[in-house]
Amino acid sequence: MSNDLYQKVTDYIISQLLKIEQTGDNTNWLCPWTGTDPSVFPYNILTGAPYTGINVLLCWMSSMEHGYPTNKWMTFKQMLTYGQQHEIELSVKGEKSTKLVKVLEFKPKDAEPGDPFLKRTKVFNVFNSSQIKGLPAEVSGVEVPTPYTFTYSHADAFVKGTKATIKHHPNQAFFQNKADYIAIPPITDFKSEAHYFATLFHELGHWTGHASRLDRDQRGGKFSKAYAFEELVAEITSAFFANYFALDGSLQHVDYIQHYVTALKSDTTIVKSAASKAQKAYEFLHDLQPNKLDVAV
Repeated sequence: MSNDLYQKVTDYIISQLLKIEQTGDNTNWLCPWTGTDPSVFPYNILTGAPYTGINVLLCWMSSMEHGYPTNKWMTFKQMLTYGQQHEIELSVKGEKSTKLVKVLEFKPKDAEPGDPFLKRTKVFNVFNSSQIKGLPAEVSGVEVPTPYTFTYSHADAFVKGTKATIKHHPNQAFFQNKADYIAIPPITDFKSEAHYFATLFHELGHWTGHASRLDRDQRGGKFSKAYAFEELVAEITSAFFANYFALDGSLQHVDYIQHYVTALKSDTTIVKSAASKAQKAYEFLHDLQPNKLDVAV
């Protein structure tokens, strides 16, 4: 079942990439969130815990498909428990759930002391708060992190907080791994400040993969499967920050589309792995902030 979900996300991303290639419109390709909920990521409305990794993409996809206006979610069991505790009738009759995945660690019965835990994936169902009939308004009052609305000062302060070396370079944006710096055109060369920061967060995604930081494999030759994977990690990282800072989440490397598509078609688990590593990159960049003004993840 989890493989079906990976295929679903893969198919969605491929369709978005091909749509960009056909129309030339590369805006909001992965994070087209237009709802009124100010939370950064989809989260559980009873615990306040955010969903992470590929579950973020699954919730975003479902919200776009069905037009859900919030980032708030609840499992069916939680809905029943809450209804019983508060003696109210809640219902999702006629509503379709959204399937998410979680990884469980376990040890076989015959495991020896010191044997590592094994992992298995379990699928579970959630409903958007807008689907749950009878849900009291106060349930959505759980304190959760809230993002900035986009302002130059907030985004600039966040970037400076990473202490990444950033150099202006005409006509190109890239991360130079060996010399460990980011090159990007001056902000005046971009259509808007938001476009500048969307590009910069893509490159910061690459920056986190340096051997001195998260140590991802960045040795793949251009247009190789490994290269496409690293680019996808950076794109998803940029999408996470596009949601966080209310940026235009444009695809940064349109010329790589066919290479993305080839890599995605060859292995549906690539999206799961890329989303997981993008989550770690997002968290890493937040952890670097000196005053911890940023939201939790």
